[in-house]
This record gives sequence, C-alpha cells and structure tokens, in this order.
Amino acid sequence: MNRITLLFSLLFVSLTSFAQNPKAVEAELLKSFKQIDTWHWRLGEDNGYPYDSLVKANESFIGKLKQAASQPGTITMPFSSLKKQRLDIFTSDDGLFRIYSWNTWQGGSKLSVFNDVFQYKNGAKWSAVLDTALKAEAPAFLYLNLYTFKANQKTYYLAVYISSVLDDYSITTNQGIRVFAIENGKLNSDVKIIKTWEGLQDRLSYEFDPASVIDWKENGKVVNWKERPRPKFNPLTQTITLPNVDDKMQVTRRFISYKFNGKYFELVKS
Repeated sequence: MNRITLLFSLLFVSLTSFAQNPKAVEAELLKSFKQIDTWHWRLGEDNGYPYDSLVKANESFIGKLKQAASQPGTITMPFSSLKKQRLDIFTSDDGLFRIYSWNTWQGGSKLSVFNDVFQYKNGAKWSAVLDTALKAEAPAFLYLNLYTFKANQKTYYLAVYISSVLDDYSITTNQGIRVFAIENGKLNSDVKIIKTWEGLQDRLSYEFDPASVIDWKENGKVVNWKERPRPKFNPLTQTITLPNVDDKMQVTRRFISYKFNGKYFELVKS
C-alpha cells in the first residue's frame, strides 16, 4: 500500500468512526479540553512553571476541535460534557453557524485570554476556523450569546461578547455585539450594517469598569455574572440595546438602542 492510498484509508476510517461513534469524538474532545484545566491549576505549583504545556494543551484542543467541527453532524451535537467543563457553545437558529469559546488561562491571574472556533456550512461542506482577526487589538472574545437575524434575503448572526485588554499595565474590559454572515461560501466577520457617527461598522462595543457590575442586583438579589447587563437583540422589534455607561465608566440601568431601518441599524434618538 503506497502513502497516498494509506492516507485516504486513514481519512476514510476517521470519517467512518465519527459517523458511527459521535460519543467517542466527544470523549476525545473532553479529554483534550481537560488538559487545559490541568495545566492551568499546575501553574502555581513549586515544580516549575508549565506555561508552555498550557499553550500546547490549547493548541492541541484547537486542532482536535477544528477537525471534529469540519465533519457533518457535529453542529447538532450538544457536547454537554464539554459545556460542564466551561466550554461555551452557541448555535444559530438555522443550524448553519456555531461558536465555541473558552478561557485559555494564558493571561495569568489578572487578564483573561480567550480562544474562539467558528463552525459554519460552506456550501456542501463544513468549515471550522480559529478567530484571529481581532487578536492584534484584543486577546479574542468570550462569546456570551448568539442571535439569528434575517433581512433583505440575507441571514445575519449577532454575537454578544466580552473581552479584556492589557494597556500600560491597566486592564480595560469591554462588551459588544458583533455581526457575522456566511457569504460566497465563507464566513464574513466584517459585516458593516451598523451606522454610527464614525460610519458603518460591523459591531457596537463599550468599555466599562467591571467593579460597577460585580454586585449587580435584580429584585434585591445579586445575580450571576452572565445575567449582568449586556448587549441584547430583540428580533421582534429588530433592535439592539446596550447598557449606557457614564463618564466614570460605571454601568447604569439606562440603555442605548439601535433599530434596523431596512438597510442598517441606526441609533434611536431619545
């Protein structure tokens, strides 16, 4: 058997194994993902600083996840065990786009550094890509929600995120909502359908002081961090709302709204 025949045989076995045993795929992903947590907890031990091992664990999981996500059927898998291990997964209403998002623990004790893998249907095939477009300005995003919006015979995906940026030894936290679309067989992460005073944008975001929401209360009770104020999209009113932040970067209980006017989202004047 020559090398080319062997390669195709191994590929066929891999695809067949996946189709027959998706539980095995999830188990393999879970085992790989747990390695990230293992090396994260070992960072503070006295037997050395295994940062390189943590990096390799993240890279290994990325490779395995991209391989699995490129196969049909994985986008419908709940991956419950991975979610329990703190892998955030959000799937579009039409089942054509999914985001996998997690903390890499590579930012130390203060800065959170995230990785994101996008899974989407590319014609008759499935593709999986690592989010690298924004790493120059932020260590990627932790995604918190995903909305599906159809207009003008197009489908848009509005993803809510949070990120932290280290600048001159200070950390800035921001939240936002970013627009995606699958166009010409590729994932477009630069969909400019939001009109601001700076022109058309692909996202809305705001910086804030995290301390202003740590003890955020609703009905007199402190809420879970995922229930704190964040950008939202209402598909019925076709409106994006964002918490208003004052000049001291404190999150308030007031909101700013952008409504879709048939072409783009535009600020609603109060």
